[in-house]
Amino acid sequence: MLTMEHNRQRQASAAVQAPIATHIAVLAQERRQLDRHLFAMSAAHPRWRLQDGLLPSGPRVGPGRSHTLLAALPERGSLARQAMAALVGVALLNCDSSTRAGRRRGRPKVRTALSKAALTATRGTPVMATTSPRFRAAGKPPKVALTAGMRNLLAMLNAMLPHQTAGDPSFASQT
Repeated sequence: MLTMEHNRQRQASAAVQAPIATHIAVLAQERRQLDRHLFAMSAAHPRWRLQDGLLPSGPRVGPGRSHTLLAALPERGSLARQAMAALVGVALLNCDSSTRAGRRRGRPKVRTALSKAALTATRGTPVMATTSPRFRAAGKPPKVALTAGMRNLLAMLNAMLPHQTAGDPSFASQT
C-alpha cells in the first residue's frame, strides 16, 4: 500500500497531495511498528534469534528476507536441499498435466524473497556469479538461470542453519 500511495502521489493534483502525504506517513509509521514487533518476536525466541543472526550472513539476505524465511519456512535447516527446493517450489520438477501447464507448487512468499536475493547475488557475489552465466551458456532462458540461483541460495542458507555457521563474511557488507 505504501508503494501504491507513493505512485498515486506522483500523479495526483495539488489538491489531494496533503491527504496522500498524511496516509503515507500513517502507513510508514505502521510499517515501523510492525518491523519493531517482528524484531522483538525473533529476539524472544532462542532458535529464531540464533537463525536470525545467521541468515543475514548469506548473500543479499537482509533483515526483511531473514524474517520472511523465519516466518514462512519453519522447516529451514531440517530437510535435505532437494526436499527444501521442492517444498519452496524451485526444484526441477514439473507438475504439468493435460489441462494445467507451467504451474508450480510451493511457497510464493519465500520464492519472491529468494528471487530478489538471487537476482542481485548472481550479479555481485563471487560465490553465486558463476550460476547464471553457466546456464545462459547452455542456452537456458534467464528465468531458468534465476531459478537455479534461487535453488543454490536456498541450499546455502539451509546448510548454514544445522551447523550454526555463518556464511562468507564478505556477504554481510554486500546486503
